[in-house]
Amino acid sequence: HFRRRCIKEAKDQMGTCGCNAACNEERYPGSYSVSDFPTEAHVPFLLNTMYNVDPSFFETSSVGRKVKAVMMDSAGDLSQAHEHNITRIIRNHLLDVRVYMETLNVEVVSEEAAYDLITLIADFGGNSGLYVGFCALSLFELCELVWDMVSATVRAKLVGRHPSATEA
Repeated sequence: HFRRRCIKEAKDQMGTCGCNAACNEERYPGSYSVSDFPTEAHVPFLLNTMYNVDPSFFETSSVGRKVKAVMMDSAGDLSQAHEHNITRIIRNHLLDVRVYMETLNVEVVSEEAAYDLITLIADFGGNSGLYVGFCALSLFELCELVWDMVSATVRAKLVGRHPSATEA
């Protein structure tokens, strides 16, 4: 119950920073696992390490003062009950957090224009050339049609003026 309450309080405190909305957001899938920290066998090593890092640990920190009070009650004889009390104090006041990446894979989602300006101009020019080509072909075919009609008319008139050898 204590761990869940601690996690909830930490999340609540992180959510009330008063910051503006983020421009970019990165989401990571989350999961967590929980284990007892410290184990009873690890307590003496942990206390020794804390003392070596900060010799005033037992006077300046609330955890250190509580542990020192239990040790003073034991009068130098740390029975299993006293060690259990020290372990309980440390478990209720200290937290070991280790953050690991679940995977090192990165997925990058990006957007880019399907047509840049150069491609647009090239495609427009290509299509324009195609249409101009069709227009030129149509114009040549129209000219050929007119030529064919004029030449057929002229031939018909010429054939009508000169009697053929079969008529004579």
